[in-house]
Amino acid sequence: MLIVHTYYTAGMHELAKVFVESFCFHHANDHTPLFIDAIGIDDKMKEDLYYRYPIIKVKKRPYNLEAMSKRSNVPIKTLEKWREQVEHGYVTEQNRAWKLMIAGEDRVLKVYNMLREFPDEPDALIVHFDIDTLFRANINDIVDEMKGYDVGLKLRPNINPVKARITIDMMALHITPDTRHWLSDWIRTSCSMPPKQRPIGWGQTSCWIAYEAATKDKRLKALTLPLKYGLPGRNKPNDVVWCGNVHKLTKMIAQKNSAPNLLEQKL
Repeated sequence: MLIVHTYYTAGMHELAKVFVESFCFHHANDHTPLFIDAIGIDDKMKEDLYYRYPIIKVKKRPYNLEAMSKRSNVPIKTLEKWREQVEHGYVTEQNRAWKLMIAGEDRVLKVYNMLREFPDEPDALIVHFDIDTLFRANINDIVDEMKGYDVGLKLRPNINPVKARITIDMMALHITPDTRHWLSDWIRTSCSMPPKQRPIGWGQTSCWIAYEAATKDKRLKALTLPLKYGLPGRNKPNDVVWCGNVHKLTKMIAQKNSAPNLLEQKL
């Protein structure tokens, strides 16, 4: 059973429409379920997504700015400014705490919670994607590719810096005790550092730290995902998915460059 999951905040809604539209184009005939954790969207935005794909479940949640402010010791007005900058521009040394609390913390918790959605589906494979993903082909092959593995990750273990050794724009997860242990350890590691002290890339760095610990005794069985699933900045014509993470481009500009027809004609 293949289940696809993504997560986004309201400022990324245009990307979410492209995600769902392109996913539907390649998966509607398979009736592959799509789960979305959406933070800060309104009812109209939610209907936007249901209109584009019928087999969808959108969990609409508000921003919890008060809790984020208390945890980070940052005023709410500053968090709102950072949110605007990150959602529509770039991550900087000044606003990185917002990105790391959202993408490197809350998103990971929502992925972990997805494993609890299907306690009676031991064969379920949950595949999480970043919201700036453009689907260019059907991904059902990943079910066979993941047989015998707990997780499928984009791994480059010998590269530096450490944050580049693992890429978290796509993760394939079987519901196993070792997968749960790795994810919970990742969350603990991520939250072990105060938000304002976390360096850019801490989400990936903390993921790598937890991954190394989980694979040290060969407990976690991990597949290095094939290159057809891409790497940030590497969008090849035959890739199954394209990623909007391109150096020196905002996510929206990168997505427009990748899918001009989809954006202009369908959305």
